[in-house]
Amino acid sequence: MFKNNPNVVKLAEEVYLYRNFLNEEELDRISVAINKLEELGHWLNKDKYSEDSVIPAPQQVFQGSEALNLLYEKAKEFFGPEYSPLPSNGISKMIEGQSLEVHWDSPAHPDDDHEETETDFFKKKEKGVLYDPLDTCHIVQYGYVIYVNDFEGGELYYTDIDLEYAPKKGDLIVHSASSKYKHGVKPVTKGPRYANTNFITLSKDSPMTLSEYLNPEFTAAKAKEAIEKGINAPNW
Repeated sequence: MFKNNPNVVKLAEEVYLYRNFLNEEELDRISVAINKLEELGHWLNKDKYSEDSVIPAPQQVFQGSEALNLLYEKAKEFFGPEYSPLPSNGISKMIEGQSLEVHWDSPAHPDDDHEETETDFFKKKEKGVLYDPLDTCHIVQYGYVIYVNDFEGGELYYTDIDLEYAPKKGDLIVHSASSKYKHGVKPVTKGPRYANTNFITLSKDSPMTLSEYLNPEFTAAKAKEAIEKGINAPNW
């Protein structure tokens, strides 16, 4: 269980911190990869969010850099065997002045007693409004963030438990995905802020590994399966 790791500090009942989760060599590798992606302009949602001050989701690097795979591999090792991260090696980017609106990570978390929210969640899925291509929003147990560079501002805050944390490069923050742990990000004052944001499920519920996700044949089959189920499938 990741909570019992001797390097983990408990900040609140279900909020955990691992300082220096990434070492300097790993951070240097990630920095080189990000710089290359910046040069190539490989940012998803760049045009949509670059001018917004309060954003529903940060900009995302396309998941195409092998150097960033270590983010997933380290998380998989840390959270396993009980939990597994969703297949992602992406980096989110927030520029100066941007903040992230308050939200929680699982609209139908099993710890939540809110039938209306859960009902609304599945109604949105049926209408194709909710983007949940891996069909995992309802089984996400925790969210986590790995911070990969130095920046100022951008504090992570939780509205219902009176907690605020100023992240440092190399930190890993883990929090419950339930509605009790609504959180947001304050404006970045000196940036940009780069971070790997992802979620974990119980390993038995994990939809696929990163290597499977990066396999065109496998993801094409998953996309077809999602479409047949009426899930809003991504452009894999």
